Parts: sequence; C-alpha cells; structure tokens
Amino acid sequence: MQTGLVSLDKKISDLSGQIKNLSEQKKSETTKDDVIGNVTAYHYDGKFGYVGTLTVKGYPEIKRMVCEEGEPFCSKTVDYVYFKITDSANQDIFKFINATKGNTFITENGVGIGCYEKEKNRIYSYTAKGEVVDDRVIVGSGKRIESIISSDYILSATKSNPVDLTLTAFLVPDSEATECFSYFKVEMSK
Repeated sequence: MQTGLVSLDKKISDLSGQIKNLSEQKKSETTKDDVIGNVTAYHYDGKFGYVGTLTVKGYPEIKRMVCEEGEPFCSKTVDYVYFKITDSANQDIFKFINATKGNTFITENGVGIGCYEKEKNRIYSYTAKGEVVDDRVIVGSGKRIESIISSDYILSATKSNPVDLTLTAFLVPDSEATECFSYFKVEMSK
C-alpha cells in the first residue's frame, strides 16, 4: 500500500511539473492577438518580425516618389516623408533599417511615415489595402487613432533641432503596399 502511495505521489508530482512547463511555454509564445493588443518594447519576434513601440529622435526628409506608368500599386507621384532617426535608446530600430535596406519605405537611418500634401499641410499614410488612415498625421493600421500630431511638429524639426516621436510597428499584411504606406503608427512622445 505504501509503495502505491509513493508511486501515486510521484505521478502527481510529474504531472504538476508538466503543467508548470506547459504554462511557462504558453506565456512565452507570442500570438497575433498579443502583438496587436499590447504595447511592448520594440523588438524582433521570430514569428511576426519587428513589433512593438519605441521612442526615436529625428527630423523629416521629404523625397519625391515618381510613379511610373504601369507600375503596380502606384497610382500617383507623391512627396513622401521619411523620419531620419538621430537617436533612440532602442537599437533594434537600426537593425530593422539595416535588414530592410532597399525597401521603398526605408531610407538611410530613417523610416517612412507617409505622404505629404503641402496644400492641406498633412502627412498621411495608407494601409496595404489602400485605406487612408487619417488627416494631418497618423500612420498605421487603417483604424482611426485618437491622438493626432500636428504636421508642423514633425516638419519644423531639423537635424540640429530634432523632435521625439513614438513609433509603433504594425503587423504588415502579405500584400503589396501603396505609395503612401508606412510600417509605423506615429505619435508624439509623452
């Protein structure tokens, strides 16, 4: 009888250990809902690429993006705003930039934040589906974002007088991006 109880105690202990291991494993697995629903520090996630939020210091650089006739996913020539990053406590942004060199929406030490319409004094972006995100400055997911930054805040920055922005990376759909696409939602740093 004693041997049976010892054997049963051992089985219970083993099962308890397995449950604990499964619980820890579940905590460390990132899901799409985790990435979308939570603000985490910007980092590389093996399943979803670069995700999360970070603060960067920098200034805008506007380049003309010419849309050639017959070019897919390009409907018009635009002035596109890149945010040149001069500093960030999170060095993963520079790893992302280096990993995506040659991409239309990445420039040397900078990331694209959207198209600039001088007449309306707005910077805007499209999602990969081609939906306008918002007027003035909002970059990202196609959903209306509550906080809107004045375009003047970004456009007044210079290399010698940079501004702080908070960038949140979005999961990028498996589709081609339009000419005003951005990988990031842009907000003023708090």
